[in-house]
Amino acid sequence: MDEVLQKLIADAVKQAITPLVQEVHELKAQLAAADKEEQAVDDSILTVGEAAEILKCSKASIGKWMNEGDLKFFTPPGQSKRKTRRNWVEEFIQKRMAI
Repeated sequence: MDEVLQKLIADAVKQAITPLVQEVHELKAQLAAADKEEQAVDDSILTVGEAAEILKCSKASIGKWMNEGDLKFFTPPGQSKRKTRRNWVEEFIQKRMAI
């Protein structure tokens, strides 16, 4: 009798949690997709002017921080203007807030 009752309880629990487990898996997939989308946005390339707009400063300040090594940048092949990435600007902001 105890075995029958245990089996009934186990079946009821399994039936009750199956939709919850499925929902958790779906939410994990949505979070992973959102993370990928956020990383793509974070990795976007910015001009000096765009970085200045984000940081609410002048282009000269951006250039100074780049020259001092405080703000990472790169110069695309065949171009002379420096670029940065959104996630580098965010890193710069975090470092400045820590000071």
